[in-house]
Formats: sequence, structure tokens, C-alpha cells
Amino acid sequence: MGGPRRARNIVGGGCPVVTDVGKTRKSPASRAVDSDFYPAALLARGDTRMHARHRGVAVAGASSSKGAATPLEGREMYRIWLTYCALLSTLALPAQGLLMATAPGDEAKGVAWCGDFDKAFEQAREAGLPLMVFITKNGDKTNEDIARVTMRHPDVVRESRNFVCLVSCPGTHASVDGVCDRFGNLDCAAHASVERRVRGELLQTASVRCPQWIFYASDGKTVLLRHVWTLSSSELRGKMREAHRLSKKGVDPDAKDPLFGAVTKRAMGGHMERRRDALDSLVTMGDKRVVAFMRAATSSRSSRLRRIEAIMAMGESGHERFVASLIDLLGSRDATTRSHAAVALEKIGDAAAATPLFQALKREKKAEVRSNLLRAMLVCSDDEVLREATKLVLKRGTRLDRLSGLWAASQVSPDSALLKMVGKLLKSSSPQVRAAAYLAVGGQKLNDYERGLSKRVHLEKNLAGICCRWALTRLRDEVFAGDELPEDLIRVLLPDNHLRAGDLEARRGRRY
Repeated sequence: MGGPRRARNIVGGGCPVVTDVGKTRKSPASRAVDSDFYPAALLARGDTRMHARHRGVAVAGASSSKGAATPLEGREMYRIWLTYCALLSTLALPAQGLLMATAPGDEAKGVAWCGDFDKAFEQAREAGLPLMVFITKNGDKTNEDIARVTMRHPDVVRESRNFVCLVSCPGTHASVDGVCDRFGNLDCAAHASVERRVRGELLQTASVRCPQWIFYASDGKTVLLRHVWTLSSSELRGKMREAHRLSKKGVDPDAKDPLFGAVTKRAMGGHMERRRDALDSLVTMGDKRVVAFMRAATSSRSSRLRRIEAIMAMGESGHERFVASLIDLLGSRDATTRSHAAVALEKIGDAAAATPLFQALKREKKAEVRSNLLRAMLVCSDDEVLREATKLVLKRGTRLDRLSGLWAASQVSPDSALLKMVGKLLKSSSPQVRAAAYLAVGGQKLNDYERGLSKRVHLEKNLAGICCRWALTRLRDEVFAGDELPEDLIRVLLPDNHLRAGDLEARRGRRY
């Protein structure tokens, strides 16, 4: 295939390289010598003699057919090469330090919470920044995950720099050097003090649904956005950006958006995806005509599909200006419309919807709609009204009513009548209902039932067994070793979870 091969010594102390006879192939060392590849720093240090001497050796060696360098010359060339590499490394260190100095590290510190309620509002007024009030509680996995994961996400922390931030949470947590381990950047006494002021002055209620975010304009009075219940980090980032945009633009009730006409035209079009995108854009506008347009879009003259698209857009916006329109839809003759309206009110979480939701629950004949109404009341109503609503649903007697009622009973402080109803359902013939009853017992830590649960825990299987074991660990203040929590398993049994996730289509294969 090829000619004979032999080893050649390369000038400058390089290693032998095998080449074809009659061809020339140089090692990196010889190429460096022939191309005058010498570090200029050696000349700057006064090493001109060494440089010239080695250059002479290289040239002489290159003109020789044998071209062998002496061992001393090879070592000196190697020493020069090491010096050059060390010099490059030294020069690279400042650049690396500069990159490290400019790398974003503030996100690791978490949200810069303000620990003083009055000072936060004063800072917002002076700096012209909006306020973000994060309201949470203890003893709940959802709130714990939001505080430790979502609120510490780098994107959320980065967006929070555009706000003056307050966190409202009662009680105390573990601390490191006096700093709350759950929230960071403030002590537990600070967020407990803020919680009392938020509940007493901002919300003016003893019962607060959590987690909840309220965004105020810099005046501390105008509500830009409000959201109740869980959010992913990307969803929260979107809410924060929208609130910041509204704070810059201002919420003028008489404002007219120049894009209103073009967006409403797309919102009435026949292309479904463009229509939904237009509705999502429309509900974020500050134009006073938006509410009237959405009310018309949800009237009985619109098709069911277009009506529920508009309802979902209003709910996803989280804006209280749509509450009145959604309350009117609770009286619709279409059960699907009533369910969607209840879910939308749940997403907005305005206390003004509490009484209309309760009135709608009293007259509702469909179990699925009752379930959605009760879940909306969990967000909007105080405990007194919610207890009555829970007992009303439990008395209906259907399996779904019992699941929904027990789900609510696990989250509202019970009275004696509600406790009696929960205890009775622990003996239900339905494993799913018993599982939901165990959730209520564990959620409320009803220690009177510990003995009974201990006797039946070995008899329960599958879902009921998981919930029973979880309830016992709660009553005994132990750690549950299961992979899934009962609240997540029971939630799956309730209707229309896809609507709460913002998915309009995934209704068990049903098409609207």
C-alpha cells in the first residue's frame, strides 16, 4: 500500500515521528521552531541571547539531513515551552476572576424580603416600585414546597428585584444565625409580625387562603393582580412580569388600548389557537372596554366552546374586575358553564364571591358542579360559611359529594357536627370515601380516632390503606414513608382538575 517507513528525529528535541519515505512531516516542536513560534515575553525579560541561540540551533538543525538536537538543547527548549504555558496560565487568571465576579450570584441569596410592614410601603412609595405580598402558612406540603422551591427559583428571585417584597407567615421555623431557614433574609419574628398586619389591615379577615400572592401598585392601595393557590415557578414569573408591566403602565379605568380593536377581532375569529391567544392577551389590557367584551363573549348567545374559552381566560388573568361577570354565570342553565365559572372564581380568589358561591351551592342539583363550587369556597370563604357548605354537601349522600365534602373537611376547622359526620364516614362501604375520611382525620389531627385507625390499618388496602397509614403517622407525630401524599391521591378523584391546570381539552376524552 505505502512505501517503507522509518523513524526520524525532529529538530529541537522532539519525539521521533514515523513518516513515509520521501515525505516530510514535522512534530509540533519543529513546526514551532520553523515558524518562529517563540513567546514574546521571553524577549521582554531580556532572554534575547537564549532566544537567538535556540533559533540558531533550530535553523542549523533544519538544514541538516539528520537534524538531531543535543540533550541540553532539548531540555532548554522544553523549559522555554513550560515557561510559556505558565505565563499563559498567569495571564488567564485575571480574566477568570473577572468572569466569576460578573456571574449572577444574587439569585442564590433568595428573595430580598422586607421585614418591616410600614417600611415596605414607604420604600415602595419612595422608589416607585410595586409591592409583592406572599401569604403562606405552616403544616402544609403545598405551602412548604412553594416557600422552599418555587420562591427560591432563580427566575423568580430575579423578577422579585422589581418589587418590594413582604412575606406573611405565622409561627417560627428553624433558623441559621438568626435567619429563618424557610424564607431566608429575615428572622421569624419579622414574617410573623407582617402576618398579623396583613391579616388585620390588608385582608381584614381572620381566615386567609394560602398560598396567595397580592401585587400592589406603589401607592400601596391599588391591587394590580391577585392569585390564590399554587403556581409553578414559570407561572409565578409570568404573574410577576404582568404585575410589573401594569405598575409601569398604570391601571387607568378610562384608558383605551390602541390594540383593543385588532385583538378583539382575533378573539372573535374562527381559528381556535389564535382566538385563545387573543383572549389571553385581551384580559391583560387595562382598557375599560375589556370587561364589557368578555361579558358579551360569555353570554348565552355565544357557543359553549367560545363561552368557556372566555371564562377560562378571565380566571387565568386572576383579575378581580371579572368577578361580577363570573358570578352572573353561576346562574347559567348550562352545567358546564357553571362549573367553569366556579373554577375561574377559585383562581381569582376574591372574597366578594363567597356569598354568591354559597347561594349557588344551595340550589345546585349536579354533584360535579357542587364539587367545583365547594372547592371555590375553600379559597374565597371564611371558615364559618365554609363549614356550613361542607356539611350541606356531605348530606347529599352521593360518592362524589362525600369525597368533595371530606376534602373540604380536611382543610377547614371543624365543629362538633362536622366531626360527627367525618366519624360516620370512616365506616363507609366505599374504600375511596374511607380514604377521604382518613385524610380529614389526619389533616385535622383528630386524636380521638387513633385507636380505631390502629385496629383497621392492617385491613385497609390500596388507597384506603395509604391514607390510613398516613393519618396514623400524623396523629403520632411521625414521618410518613410513602411516596405519594393522600391529599394528592384524593384530589385526583375530584372533577375538573384539568381546568385548574389551564387545560381546556382534557376532560376524559369529552369534546365541547
